[in-house]
Amino acid sequence: MNERTALHETAHTLGVGTTKAWAELCPKLAFPKARAKLEEYDGEGAELHCDRQPFWPYGLNNDDEFSEVDAGRHVQMVAALMADGVGR
Repeated sequence: MNERTALHETAHTLGVGTTKAWAELCPKLAFPKARAKLEEYDGEGAELHCDRQPFWPYGLNNDDEFSEVDAGRHVQMVAALMADGVGR
């Protein structure tokens, strides 16, 4: 397992794509803290996407999405998603 995969899979253990809360919040993109964090990185109007399990950008869903910067942003995005309630 590589670092990208470990970070990505850890996000699932914290509730990303695996909890009832995710299933409720994702279709509505009801992630104000994560959206604000994304705008810090990518500018005003940056769009957060999610579906049944992954989120993007910064979800580290594929090996070609990994860099040290992306890894740090992934961790911060997961923390913001947790603050938005996905771990419930």
